Amino acid sequence: MERLEIIEKAKSQKRKALTEAESKEVLKKYGIPVVEEKAVKTIEETDIAAKKIGYPVVLKRIRIPPYT
Repeated sequence: MERLEIIEKAKSQKRKALTEAESKEVLKKYGIPVVEEKAVKTIEETDIAAKKIGYPVVLKRIRIPPYT
């Protein structure tokens, strides 16, 4: 997805901000380096992603609106 498409998608959804992942994608499209990330759902996927990215890694919970 192109950088402007990301922004237009957010606007069409009446959002005033991009998600962290969307923001990083826009930065990458402009050539600004960002840390590699991978969303996973299982312990097994976590292990595979960590080995691919390289240690050390940080785990972060992803919350999808609406927040409960």
